[in-house]
Amino acid sequence: MPPNPPIPASPDAITPAWMQEALAAGGASGLPPIEAMTVSRIGSEMGMQAELLRCRMSWREAAAPFESVVVKLPSPVSRTRRVSTSLKFYRREYDFYRHVAHRLPFRTPALLYGDCRGGNQDFVLVLEDLEGSEMVPVEAGATAAQARGAVRTIAKLHGRYWENYSDQPGPGFHDALNRKTRILSQLAYLRYLAPALKHFGHLFSDDLNRFAEAFGPRVSDYLRDVGERPRTFIHGDYYLPNLFYGSGGPDDIIVIDWQVSGIASGPFDVSYFMARSVAPQVRREIEREAVAEYRDIVASMGARHLTFEECWDLYRRNMLTCLMILVVSLGLLGHTDQLSRRLVEVAMARLVAAFEDLDAYEFLPGPRPFFSLANAFSASSRLGYRLSRGIA
Repeated sequence: MPPNPPIPASPDAITPAWMQEALAAGGASGLPPIEAMTVSRIGSEMGMQAELLRCRMSWREAAAPFESVVVKLPSPVSRTRRVSTSLKFYRREYDFYRHVAHRLPFRTPALLYGDCRGGNQDFVLVLEDLEGSEMVPVEAGATAAQARGAVRTIAKLHGRYWENYSDQPGPGFHDALNRKTRILSQLAYLRYLAPALKHFGHLFSDDLNRFAEAFGPRVSDYLRDVGERPRTFIHGDYYLPNLFYGSGGPDDIIVIDWQVSGIASGPFDVSYFMARSVAPQVRREIEREAVAEYRDIVASMGARHLTFEECWDLYRRNMLTCLMILVVSLGLLGHTDQLSRRLVEVAMARLVAAFEDLDAYEFLPGPRPFFSLANAFSASSRLGYRLSRGIA
C-alpha cells in the first residue's frame, strides 16, 4: 500500500495531488486521476471542535467513482484546538474508525483515509460525503417519530457493549467516569462556569443558575455516583447536527462525529438527544415511551437486569451531564455571532424545561464525610471558584 501523504496544515494544502495520494493510501489505488478540485468549508454549529471541508473533484474519466468527499482537520481556532488536543478528541475519532465503525449496527460515513500523528495530534480524515441525506435543523427539533427512531438507533450500540468489558471496542478508549477524568471534568466545569454565566446567565432560570454554582464543587462526586451504574460505549455528542436521516424511515439514520465517544453511562446519549434536539412539548409527550423502548432494546441485547425504573432514573440523572457539557461549551464560546446566539437560546430553553419537568435538581450529590478526600477536593474547588469571581 502506498505511504501516507503529509497531514495538511490547512485547507490550502488539500490539493488534487494530495487527495490522490490519500485515497491511494486508504486502499483506492485504482482511481482515475483527479484533474481539478474545489474545497469549501461546511458546518456552522456552535462548539465545533474540528474543521469540516467538502472537496468536489473533477475526474479525467467520465465515470467518476464519487463526486465529493468530506475532509476533517483540527480546528483552526487555537483555543478550541488546545482543548480538543488535551482531551484527545482527534485521536478518539481516529481510533473509533479503526476499531469500532465496522461493528456498528447502523451506518456511519465510510472512512476513505485517515491519519493521526504526534503529541499535538495532527490528524486528518477523508470521509464519505453524505450530501443529499436529510438533516433536521436543530432549531426546528425532531418530530416524535424521528426522536423515537434516534433513541432506538443508539440503543443498539449501547446494547452491543453494555457491561461487556470482555469485548471492548478497542485499546485505551476514553473512560469518562474514571477518577482522573472525573477530577478533570470538575476542574473544566468550574473553569468555564463563570464565563458561561457572564455571557449567558440570563438564559438560565433562577433555580438552574443556583444549581449550576452548587453543582460545580460536586461534579466529581456526581460522576462517581453515575460510574457505579452499568456503562457502555457511547457516542457522547448525540444530537441532530450529528444525525442524517435516510429514506428508509425514522430508524434509517447515519451517525457522524465520534470525537467524544468513549465508555460512560448509556442513557446519557438519550438524555442529551432529548434535551437538545426535541422541543419540550414533543419531549413531554414521548419521553417515557422512548425510554421504555430504549430499555427493551438494551435488555434484549444483554442488559437483562436493567429495569425501566432504573433506566428512567438514569435518564433523569444524566440531565446533569447535559448541563456540564453545555456550561463548558458556553464558557468556551464567549461572544457569538447571531446564529450561534440563537442556537444557544434554543439549547438553554430546552435544558431548563427538561430540568424542571424531570426534577433533575434532586440529583445534586450530598456532602461527603468532612475528613474525606472527596470533601477536601470539593471545598478547595468551591474556594477556587469563588476566588475566580472575586467573592471569596
